[in-house]
Amino acid sequence: MLSKTDGPLSAVLKAAADAVVLIDDTGTIQQVSDSVQRVFGYTSSECIGQNVSMLMPEPDRSAHDRYLATYQAGGEAKVIGVGRSTTGQKKNGESFPLRLSVGEFQADGRSYFVGICHDLTDYNNTLIELERTEKRYKDIVESQKHFICRLDNQLRVTFANSSFASVLGKSYDELIGTHLASLLSEDSRPGTEELKALITDHQQDEVNLQFRMRTVNQPSHAEWSFRRVENPMSGQDEIQGLGVDVSDRESALSRAKFLKEHDHLTGLLHGRSLIKNLKSSLVQGKTYAFLCIDPDRFGQVNQRYGYESGDSIIVEMARRAASVLPSSALMARPGGDELLVVFPVADQTAASETGQRILAVLTEPYHLNGVSHALEWRGGLALYPDDGTELAQMPELAEAAMSEAKWQNRQLTFFTAASHRDLLRRISVEQALKTALSTGTIDIHLQPKVSLATRTKCGYEALARWHHEEWGRVSPGEFIPIAEAGGLGPQMDRYVIRRVAEIAASMRANQELPLPIAVNITANHFSDPAFADWLETILAEHDLPSNAIELEITEGVLIGMAAAISDNFRKLRELGIRISIDDFGTGYSSLSYLKKLDVDELKIDKSFIDDLADPKGELLVQSLIGLARAYELIVTAEGVEAPDQEAVLTRLGCDMIQGYLFSPALPEAEARAWSVASK
Repeated sequence: MLSKTDGPLSAVLKAAADAVVLIDDTGTIQQVSDSVQRVFGYTSSECIGQNVSMLMPEPDRSAHDRYLATYQAGGEAKVIGVGRSTTGQKKNGESFPLRLSVGEFQADGRSYFVGICHDLTDYNNTLIELERTEKRYKDIVESQKHFICRLDNQLRVTFANSSFASVLGKSYDELIGTHLASLLSEDSRPGTEELKALITDHQQDEVNLQFRMRTVNQPSHAEWSFRRVENPMSGQDEIQGLGVDVSDRESALSRAKFLKEHDHLTGLLHGRSLIKNLKSSLVQGKTYAFLCIDPDRFGQVNQRYGYESGDSIIVEMARRAASVLPSSALMARPGGDELLVVFPVADQTAASETGQRILAVLTEPYHLNGVSHALEWRGGLALYPDDGTELAQMPELAEAAMSEAKWQNRQLTFFTAASHRDLLRRISVEQALKTALSTGTIDIHLQPKVSLATRTKCGYEALARWHHEEWGRVSPGEFIPIAEAGGLGPQMDRYVIRRVAEIAASMRANQELPLPIAVNITANHFSDPAFADWLETILAEHDLPSNAIELEITEGVLIGMAAAISDNFRKLRELGIRISIDDFGTGYSSLSYLKKLDVDELKIDKSFIDDLADPKGELLVQSLIGLARAYELIVTAEGVEAPDQEAVLTRLGCDMIQGYLFSPALPEAEARAWSVASK
């Protein structure tokens, strides 16, 4: 037996990074390196004297001794002196990939075999990581005509698009792992030092360089923009490169500008660059259409599928739009998910037709991870010089028209001066409303509800009122829709409910008759899964019973009946909260929803009350009241203004009324003091 105490051999076994296993001609382990314990999990004492097959999984384990005997009997040496990839087995039973090299030597008249085992786990994981990295970028950038590459922190190529590989005369596989310096001419290699600094010096995150690359023909000059980026999988810094071939010196200047003027994702112009490019191609006397387009709720794509999928849609929407545009058109990506297109037109009709074609191709479903996803698009058109004579202002006018399309829920609208003024007004109102909500300067007025049976006050409806220090009174018909469109609806609802809870608590503290106060709730807020729990907390904070606050919802809430809305109905009913359907008959009424939902009250819209003098109008109101009776619901008529309306409603069996006949919405103190007798 070979002794491990032999000086040189012992030193080798202790220093070896890979696992070294020495066996005799029977396959018995004689000596092992210390690294065997790290690679296989066995100590030296657990290995020595055991058959080497203990380090192999089946079927190699069972077949090993037969292989060894066959070789010693004069068989062909299939392993000796030849490295090969195989599989090892750890002490815990886990199999892992390894590279095995076997050598044979003679000692004391016997044959001995030494095996060097290199664990390939990290190597294979690295290959998998490279494949994932390649997939992440290849789909988006492969078709780009400009050079795109990704370098690791050692400046080795981890990705290259076909344009880059083609100019170098190499295949993709030949490029991967190649150091950037080996792809450059001698005079360009010093520039790689600046790239190294990009990794080590975090004071800068971008560097622009010109390289002369070694190609199959003459060296190719390219302007490169390199940015430091983080690999989201490894967490290590990498370098993203975008290059433009500037070999043709006549076009070098325009191509060099590409890196500064174009969006890196789509290759489109930046918004600020579009006007500059347009000025050079503008034909005097022609009319140009500026089209701003934007999808609704694009953020849902990023939230559901991830930002890479969102980026792929942006690339695809740019491709689709370009496919239906005239060759003379210019297109830019101002930012986010917006596109800005400029094209010559004969008149407004031609502009509309082109805009509709673009929106049509953009509206077709996008396929993400095997799922079809459709987007709703809005567009705004402004004509130069009809709508404005300053080119720099035209994108703003087109964006204003697009905002008007969103506001009106239309697909495409043209800019008008009036709509622009309305947009600026909406923006001002929205910003001022945010301030008013945060400072508590929105007032709550209460409109009394009167029982027709007793002719007494039986409750209130809470209505928001806003007096701006500069504008004076702002109509709820103006600021409520703006709040909902700007996403402030839930914040407004919670503001009103908090104030109403304070009013209800004050009534009880003053030993007033604790009449219920109704609050209108927006559809978006009613679908909030946390709404019911939040309302329960507000009631508890003010020590209020569940009947202190009633909720009014419009029929629009019922459309679709999302799971969150159904859950809120159930939770609110369990709390004992009364729920009314407001403006009943004006929306998307469905008897099936009335049957399914446990609501308490129907409120007949003022538009029906105004027609009570007409026999058909009276018949319609009678039908609504009869419908409510069939479902055992309380009926309230809104907007009652005349005594004859009250008389008809009393005769038809209406339960409660509210309106100017008795009282408008009043400031809190006046409403609490108001009575039918004081009218």
